[in-house]
Amino acid sequence: METECFTVSVFAAYTGVSIRTLHYYEEKGLMNPKRDRMTGHRMYDKDDAIRLHQIVTMKFLGLPLKEIKSYIQSDNLDIRFKDTLRLQETKLKEERERIDIALEAIQRTTYLIEKEQEINSNLLFSLISGMQSEKQQKEMAKPIMKDDVLSKLFDAAITEKGSGSCFNFSKR
Repeated sequence: METECFTVSVFAAYTGVSIRTLHYYEEKGLMNPKRDRMTGHRMYDKDDAIRLHQIVTMKFLGLPLKEIKSYIQSDNLDIRFKDTLRLQETKLKEERERIDIALEAIQRTTYLIEKEQEINSNLLFSLISGMQSEKQQKEMAKPIMKDDVLSKLFDAAITEKGSGSCFNFSKR
């Protein structure tokens, strides 16, 4: 019984992965498609689709290709894979926290710009820099400030942080 094979272009269209990516995965030893005896062209089958699905899934989890290669070469995933997933989970949580901080900084900055219309660029970038380090400042203040004061200072809504200030951010 002969298995159904696909050319690289058909396989790429079928899987939604670019031809260049398929070639790259082959270069990196992640994929090993068969070759047509007559033309030498790459031919992909069902097993290649399964392998590609594994690669894409692990890429989605954020694993680097080097680690993916070692995992797909073994038939069973062990405790090492679990540890890798836990490490990746930690990295992704840290990245999410960084993104959340950046999003809040953007929201607060656009709010300030809307309220003030014009802000000195040096002062604006200084404020954004302060927003970046706000979490560390809160952690340092915890032992010496009451919780309600910390909350008012650091957990205020964007509109509360940017409004009613005694600062005039406009250019002079």
